[in-house]
Amino acid sequence: MGIFTRISSLLVAFTMIMTIYLVHEMNIFNISENGGLAGELNIFYLLASLSIFFLGSGKYSLYKGNKGILM
Repeated sequence: MGIFTRISSLLVAFTMIMTIYLVHEMNIFNISENGGLAGELNIFYLLASLSIFFLGSGKYSLYKGNKGILM
């Protein structure tokens, strides 16, 4: 919806970093039984949330607010 997009994407990125650290530990780049990386979905969500943080919500944001910090 574009409301506080950058702040929420940082929260998702932090959550993904913690899941990679706590759940997968050093096994993140091992191949799973399905043939993909063990932490593939976590890495995907981490990179997607970081890209949303850097790109922002775009012109379809519902909250324009003042153009201060994180906007």
